[in-house]
Amino acid sequence: MDNIHLALVLHDQSGHYSKYVGTTLLSVFENMSVYNHSSICVHIFHDDTLTKENKEKFEELVYGYNNKIVFHKILMTDIICHGIDITIIKKNVERITIGALYRLFIPNILKNIEKVIYLDSDVLVNIDIRTLWNEDISEYYAAVVSDDKDMAKMYVDTKYYRNMGIDYRAYFNAGILLLNLKNINLNIDFSKESMKLLSVCTKFSDQDVLNALLKDKVKFIDKKYNLLIDLQKGSDEKLAKQIKTKAVLHFAGYLKPWNCNNSDVIKLYCSYLIKTPWIRMQNDLIECLSFAAEENYQKINLKNSLLYKEKDGSFEIFTMLLLKAILSNDVFYRIQKKLRYSKIQFLYNYIYKNS
Repeated sequence: MDNIHLALVLHDQSGHYSKYVGTTLLSVFENMSVYNHSSICVHIFHDDTLTKENKEKFEELVYGYNNKIVFHKILMTDIICHGIDITIIKKNVERITIGALYRLFIPNILKNIEKVIYLDSDVLVNIDIRTLWNEDISEYYAAVVSDDKDMAKMYVDTKYYRNMGIDYRAYFNAGILLLNLKNINLNIDFSKESMKLLSVCTKFSDQDVLNALLKDKVKFIDKKYNLLIDLQKGSDEKLAKQIKTKAVLHFAGYLKPWNCNNSDVIKLYCSYLIKTPWIRMQNDLIECLSFAAEENYQKINLKNSLLYKEKDGSFEIFTMLLLKAILSNDVFYRIQKKLRYSKIQFLYNYIYKNS
């Protein structure tokens, strides 16, 4: 059987994020055609934050679908050995997790593999992944999908990008990539060159690096392979239509399926999540749904993710904003998490008893 190679990255400081990577993987496995006799080899690029327990759950998930998994550990020395100042690394990961930078090591580490599909962890694959795998990229470095046009016009049509030779009309989103590793490794010392670019690519960090290095030889493919969904801006009607699309659903932006308030998105996401080894009992799901993601720890982001489009009236909004103003980040986070947990537990038990 031919192997389809998938690459995902993981930095899981809290221990909670691994389940989201696992959910992305499960969505791939669940949507493979029964007539598709290819097996999948999963490559997880991780650091010391991957726990033994989460590693075993990844193995259980992947082996349960008769696929393969390989773990590739990235060390900080792998990054700073290229002469990059650690302060530059910290500056580049203010908006994202450092795990996002690990995909810059994929070509060098997988140098004996011809091609690989890279997936972000805020993705649900709602198509047979082989359709993406079969894209002809023999003459390219990668197959990509254009980024949101409005976003590109606003942020990329600037002197910053023009100085790097990047045309905003050809700027791509790096959340889903089909990489031709053979062509890349023949022409670019990818890790070395990408680490150099990190010192100047400070706006969208690793995505800017990928655009700068691959810009001359990318194949733009159908947007169904990276359907961008903004949970903060999209109307409920639009979101309901988008998530039914046969596509690779990419929930880019602050809000994610695990911390948004759209019932259709939550139901879809949980339909995959509950099939992973991370959900054994009812309380596992309650805990998961009540957990605010790592990037939303800061109070302002908690406000965006937990209070946005609040429908319960102004009193609750006023109360939470007041608490946000007078409490420390840590105390506010713990109170919000407890309230969120209790609310979800109550609603879950109510629905369960009345179903």
